Amino acid sequence: MVDTATPEALIEQGERLIGSLKVRSLVMATTAWAPRAAWWQRSVLFSLVLLAGTALGAWLAREPVGLYGLHIWAALLLLTALVAYELLAGQAFRILREAVIPHLPPDAIERAIALSDNQPLLRGQAWVSGGVGALTALLLGPALFALTGVFTPFTDLIVFLGSAFTANLIYIPAMVTALCLVVAVDGGQLYPLDPANSQLVRGIEDIGTRIVWTTVAIATVGVVGPLLIPSLGIVSLVLALLVLTGAVAVTGLQFALQQWVFSYIVSARREQTLNELQAKLSALYARQVSLTEAEQEQAELLLRMHDRAVRAPANLVSLPELINFTAPLLVPLLSLIIGSLNLPFLHQGVIGLLLQVFLK
Repeated sequence: MVDTATPEALIEQGERLIGSLKVRSLVMATTAWAPRAAWWQRSVLFSLVLLAGTALGAWLAREPVGLYGLHIWAALLLLTALVAYELLAGQAFRILREAVIPHLPPDAIERAIALSDNQPLLRGQAWVSGGVGALTALLLGPALFALTGVFTPFTDLIVFLGSAFTANLIYIPAMVTALCLVVAVDGGQLYPLDPANSQLVRGIEDIGTRIVWTTVAIATVGVVGPLLIPSLGIVSLVLALLVLTGAVAVTGLQFALQQWVFSYIVSARREQTLNELQAKLSALYARQVSLTEAEQEQAELLLRMHDRAVRAPANLVSLPELINFTAPLLVPLLSLIIGSLNLPFLHQGVIGLLLQVFLK
């Protein structure tokens, strides 16, 4: 645990937690022979090693050649996640340092550090990530068998590993989001008359937006890739839907949690401001007959401030806010719709006909 409750201590704690992820440790261990390589270079090397290993196994097991494209897609998706989430972490820590932490009292920083030292989900990350990988392989396995008529253990393996590693990387935005929301609830400084537009809130919203766009970039690669492999047939649609479903679920959970916390802290600060103003107004009201001219001006000013605080939004949940937050997901969704039009089995169905008429 970090001993000092300074802004840099909180950043260092976040970096340490991200560095403790299993997939990062595995990448560093696999590329230990290239100590001077940048992270993106290590990510490329790790993805190539994974691709070469599973492709060689598939060749020795005489798995259908048409599935090799699936190996390439899985490795490319993992590479995208490795690089994108690393960039996200750097951007998130910069925003934390510039726009969030300066508005936090030292005790809130100290409690956030202490809380992050005791995270059961982080200790069980291997089981959680492995469970996601196993679920993906179980959902995809029957479709692969139906397509090829044979068991494809090495194709299943790269799907399992790719899903598990990507799920482990999702801990990065999850931990950043949790850290932001914990410190916000635990004593963040908000504007008294307009807490919803406080720099602390806007900074955390900025991080949330960047997380969404990172998720969209990874999801687009995940959706488009399988649709570019004609030999996969319906398997390509299954894979694309799995990736899109995961992206929507992650984004929806993040939005719901973020808006709930914002509503809580903004409403609490608004209520505090109104109580403070009411207390001052009550004191003046008790002496309304004997108020001096200066006190009357003060009462008018307090009333204007009270009206401003009442009119300030008590929460950030609104339809425009929801649209702005989730609109980027249209990119992978449209990619799925347009890409699926080229699938042979859709051309003959009602779905393909409707989509082609709609997109004309």
